[in-house]
Amino acid sequence: MRRVVVDSSVIVKWAIPEDFSENAVKILRDMGLGVVSLYAPTLALSEVSNVLWKYVLKGFLTSDQAKKAIDLISSIDVSYVKENWRQLENALAIALDESISVYDALYVVLAKELNAELVTADEKLYQYAKKRVNAFFISSYR
Repeated sequence: MRRVVVDSSVIVKWAIPEDFSENAVKILRDMGLGVVSLYAPTLALSEVSNVLWKYVLKGFLTSDQAKKAIDLISSIDVSYVKENWRQLENALAIALDESISVYDALYVVLAKELNAELVTADEKLYQYAKKRVNAFFISSYR
């Protein structure tokens, strides 16, 4: 079974129709078929909630829709890995060297530790990650 780390930009697409949502659903299909197991740092929970909050503020979603999205996302079998200080230290070093956020770097650190693929819909994260781990932009998920 392939291990796949998904970031918040992918997770949100499971509940909110937006560009590349159909590709994100392919990941869920593969999980259901037992082809992949999904992982994310616990940070993703806060990031996803924050994205949904922003969508409500901008009028893209109602608060009820955001709550339903959380309910849907929480029902999906993702192994959320609690970050530790060593991972955060590694992510900080990457962030400082590469001008990406510590949050984004943490997904790369986790993918490397798990020897997993990383799937993202964040172009900047993808451009960095593809040089360090087996990374895919969501549109090319196979």
